[in-house]
Amino acid sequence: MNQILHILKKDVRRFWIEILISLFLLTHFTWFGPRLLGQDPASGATLNRFGIYGAGLVQGLLLLLIPISWWLLISRVVQEERLVGDRQFWITRPYEWKKLLAAKALFVACFVYIPLAATQWCLLAVTGLRPASHVGALLYNGMLLTALPILPIAALATVTRNIARMVLTLLGVLVAVSAIGAIVVALLQNGVMHSPIDNITFLDVPLMLVFCLAVALLAYARRRVALGRILLLTLPVLLMVSQLIFSSDAMVNRNYPEVGSAGIQFSLKDNAQTLESAHVAVSPRQLYIQIPMIADGIAPGDLWVGKGVRVTILAGRQTLWVSPWQGQSFYLPTNGDATLGFSVDRAIFDRVQPEPVTLRLEIAFDQAHREQVDASRISFQDDVIPELGVCSSVIYPGPSVGNDGKPAPAIYGLTCRSALRDPQLTYVETAFTRGPCRPSPGNGPSPLEVQGAWIGNLESEPAEIGINPVKLVPLAFSGGWINNSAARFAQFKQLCPGANITFSRYGLVRQLRTELTLENFRFPDYDKREDAGR
Repeated sequence: MNQILHILKKDVRRFWIEILISLFLLTHFTWFGPRLLGQDPASGATLNRFGIYGAGLVQGLLLLLIPISWWLLISRVVQEERLVGDRQFWITRPYEWKKLLAAKALFVACFVYIPLAATQWCLLAVTGLRPASHVGALLYNGMLLTALPILPIAALATVTRNIARMVLTLLGVLVAVSAIGAIVVALLQNGVMHSPIDNITFLDVPLMLVFCLAVALLAYARRRVALGRILLLTLPVLLMVSQLIFSSDAMVNRNYPEVGSAGIQFSLKDNAQTLESAHVAVSPRQLYIQIPMIADGIAPGDLWVGKGVRVTILAGRQTLWVSPWQGQSFYLPTNGDATLGFSVDRAIFDRVQPEPVTLRLEIAFDQAHREQVDASRISFQDDVIPELGVCSSVIYPGPSVGNDGKPAPAIYGLTCRSALRDPQLTYVETAFTRGPCRPSPGNGPSPLEVQGAWIGNLESEPAEIGINPVKLVPLAFSGGWINNSAARFAQFKQLCPGANITFSRYGLVRQLRTELTLENFRFPDYDKREDAGR
């Protein structure tokens, strides 16, 4: 233990400047976090101030600089006792590799993990998110940050001689990542690899942890630097192979088993078999078809979330084209209206467009059910919503008229903040009003318009990777936009204090896929003059 502490104190004296830089950036990030919310010190409401955007730019810059400071700090402390070569000075000293590795790990814990944990704890506390309730999520987030970027930085530092070699290696990694990205895009465009319906990454984190930890152990225990480099070169290949596996049709079919009767029936909206109302979006290589759909038989309280679609085009009994699974995102609440979209190659489209065909659509769904409804009232104060977070009014300082006839702040939106991840899928509903928040003289109350907004998702991960533990989620109400021009403010919609607001939370019930067959389907035409300009 004495040797571990001796090495730790030596590294602290040696790298105090790098330590101060890292702590300085984290301290400023903690200070800027609440200011990004633009909170009014008196009420806690969110204000529409230009200062918010300035704070957001500074916070974004800090989110870039903090990992860079970690890279500099970790690389310097690991390479202080160099592992590359066979003439390391520390070998001649009574250093045990286990104690040397423990000292480096303790250094990273003291000056990376503990300051980061303190920063995240403070940000959660000051934004009203009760950090003690999210200890598990904080630990999970720490594991994700260990997998990327902390442990990979340490692993790269063990197989490089100095900072200059480290920079060159990182540049090589960026080139390799760009090349792999180009390969993935080519595979997607040629149908070899498909866009995954779900972000299935549960193998990525274990692969990163195992390989990077193995590289570090090989370097410290055996000084097998060459083998460590081979492992690091193998890692991105394995990550891409895992994406190929989990984005395959077989995996989608396994995760979304076919159900004979899903309980809902799909049809074209307005029974328009010729799909004159369908829309064709033009892209460089493909056409994107959007079909208006309607679903019947959705049980009260149920929600169907579209996740993916696979399209088969048939002419009689002959199969002309089968698409891979394509990612989707649409909601089917009780009213059942939705737009189903899919991409098709231009050559296939031009081949099948002139004549009616049979279109078979396999649709993958997440079926959810309403679990809980929480009610509140619009106010200038923060409202804590169970299982969601803290929601605040976004106010504009005038010129709405209060009960005393004087200008008063007006609420024109809501924003919620949750801890470490997007909240559980929730439908938020309230009523906007036109004009001032009081009865109009001689005309009765201002008319109300009910508006809704979806926030969150059905994912079950306790946390997302990130330094900032506060997820700011604006509520995009349909039709609730307000012009901020003071002269025209009364002509636009706003939220009145005391108005009811409901939060309906949905939980995942099952995953399934169902099939829809459209006979005599005719693809809509598109303006080929748009192609000439591409």
